[in-house]
Amino acid sequence: MDQEIISGSAVAFGSRGVLIQGASGSGKSSLALELISRGALLVSDDKVMARRIDANVELLAPKQIAGMIEARCIGILRLAYRERATLHLIVDMDTQETERLPDHKVEVLGMEFPLILGAERRGLAAALAVMLTNGERLG
Repeated sequence: MDQEIISGSAVAFGSRGVLIQGASGSGKSSLALELISRGALLVSDDKVMARRIDANVELLAPKQIAGMIEARCIGILRLAYRERATLHLIVDMDTQETERLPDHKVEVLGMEFPLILGAERRGLAAALAVMLTNGERLG
């Protein structure tokens, strides 16, 4: 079984997992909290274990941080969390999108996933929540 620890945060809508990556202070945990406020469940914050199982990549929290997320200027919050989720897409909080209808991809553990460039993107949490609960990205 292939696996790796990835710096980032992960949340899930049902079993559909979102991996949020970026530099320290880029807004990973803030986006995760926004998504949680819209119905997502925390999977992991700060470090995410990614594990390839057959044709899926599963996201999990390392045991020592399960159920905890940092809210800047507030502190560590303990939340209900989902033990695992299937990776569905990745958000890069370091890079700003320049295309109107992008179609970026990125590889994790030998599998390709849609990549959303989310730096300074207003409405990102709303768009992701809608897409992952009742929408589909076409292209």
